[in-house]
Formats: sequence, C-alpha cells, structure tokens
Amino acid sequence: MPNLTIDFKRYRSAKPLVMAYARFDHPRIHKSKLLKTKVGLDLDLGNGECHAGTVEELISIVKRKGLWGFCDTITDGRNNPIIHYWISKDSQKNDIPGIMELFGHETGHAIGYTSETMAIKFGVITVFSYVTMMEEVFGKKVCTKEK
Repeated sequence: MPNLTIDFKRYRSAKPLVMAYARFDHPRIHKSKLLKTKVGLDLDLGNGECHAGTVEELISIVKRKGLWGFCDTITDGRNNPIIHYWISKDSQKNDIPGIMELFGHETGHAIGYTSETMAIKFGVITVFSYVTMMEEVFGKKVCTKEK
C-alpha cells in the first residue's frame, strides 16, 4: 500500500494559496510582478472549465470556485508531501462533496499519481463513496453545490 502520510497547510484566503502555487513555477520573480505572471491553468467550475492566464486571474477564479488546493510532492528532505488548500466559509457549509473531491484529488497526487486524469479519478471515487455512504447507509440525500 502506498504511503499515506501527508501534511496539510490551510490558507485563510485564496490569494496566499495561489501565490504559493505560483512560487513553485516562478521562484525568482518579485512578489509585485508575480500577480501578472502567466500560469496557464484550467479549472473546473462545475459549469465548464475556466482558463486562468495570470496569477491574478487564477485568484479570481479560485475565489469564485470557493475551494482549491495543490499538492507539493517535492519533499526536499521532508518526509511527507504537503496538500496546500483554501476552502471558503460558504463551501465549508454547503459543498462537502466538493471538499471531499478536493482532498481525494490531491491525495492521488500525494501518493504518487502525477497524471491529472488519475487524480481526477481519485476525486470522483472519493465523492462517489461519500455520497453512496450518506444516501445508502444513513438515508441522507447529498446535493452538490451549484457553482
């Protein structure tokens, strides 16, 4: 079984999370210029994908989405990968399946699946398991948040 020891870093808002993400690709760019730097990342907002061209645009998209994260698998002497994440107060109350998908997806990366396709499958399986448990075992209907 793969190593499931993962560290977590929670952010209080979307901006520092996205800035930390951008730092991995652009470690030498001054903070003042980082917001205008290209990131080229597609995010699923539930109603289709949205393309972020710059760090500033990605921050705006992440705020609209209400949650986001990334996994730092480059341990550089640390023992464990780190899942960095932010979840809005609204998503904490109204989007439990979205939170489950986020952690399922990033856990896929943390245990060694670098492919986005595989990580997406981890997220989908996590949500399916959660919804099935809640509805079949506990008889509670689970709705996903409209984005």
